[in-house]
Amino acid sequence: MNEIANYFTASTYSPYGMCKIVNKILHDIDSEIKELPAPMFYTYVKKGFIPSENKVVTREHAIEWTVKYLTKRFGITEAPSTVEAVNMNEINEALEQFAAE
Repeated sequence: MNEIANYFTASTYSPYGMCKIVNKILHDIDSEIKELPAPMFYTYVKKGFIPSENKVVTREHAIEWTVKYLTKRFGITEAPSTVEAVNMNEINEALEQFAAE
């Protein structure tokens, strides 16, 4: 199991709960990164950018969206096709590097 998946311990998340975890990951990467606003997650769920059922996001969808977001945010050009994609190694290395500082 990859390091990002370790942040997501519940089986489902509200948009707000997902926001809190993603912001924790961002803070662990770099404490200077601005937090993402909770309304963004509600909007993304409503528009279907974050897959959900009755505004409830599964753990798998939360991880998948977070990986895609971090991939895009850190400028990795190839988005992973799955949570276990090769580019996850680059994200995990960044997480480890910032956590060690």
